[in-house]
Amino acid sequence: MSAEALMHVVGVLLGGLGGGLLRLLPELLSLWNAYQKRRQDAADKAHELEVMKLQIEAQKMAGALRLEEIQAEGAMDAVLAQIRGTLALAQPTGHRGVDVLNASVRPVVTYWFFGLYAAVKTAGLYAAIAAVAPPTADAVTRALERTWLAEDSATLFGILSFWFLGRVIDKRAGR
Repeated sequence: MSAEALMHVVGVLLGGLGGGLLRLLPELLSLWNAYQKRRQDAADKAHELEVMKLQIEAQKMAGALRLEEIQAEGAMDAVLAQIRGTLALAQPTGHRGVDVLNASVRPVVTYWFFGLYAAVKTAGLYAAIAAVAPPTADAVTRALERTWLAEDSATLFGILSFWFLGRVIDKRAGR
């Protein structure tokens, strides 16, 4: 075969291959695009699934928070009901004897315990002073310091705060 004929055959083959490739190129590009679209769809679906999982988790947490809120409201309602019940018990009944007895319980108990406390403290102070023969002013001061403790101050101020703050609250509430 001559060189010219060989070149002709090669040209025909290259032309056929080129034409075939050019004809297949749109098909190959559409296959490539379809492949890329499937990959993107799969990624989008995976992303949507992850977002849905996060939304479900957020809804679960919101539901749990709402449940805790409802439980807290129920607990507060129960406490308020107890307070209202206690306040209702403190209201006058209309029977003079019952109302006087009801109103006197707390003060009588308070005065009794306060008197008992004062008696114990006075007896302790007396014993501390009596232990020192001749009772001088310095001995009395030391005896007072030994018998009056930090707990005694806390108790006294607790009682005073209770009663005097209670008066302010009662006056504001119109009782």
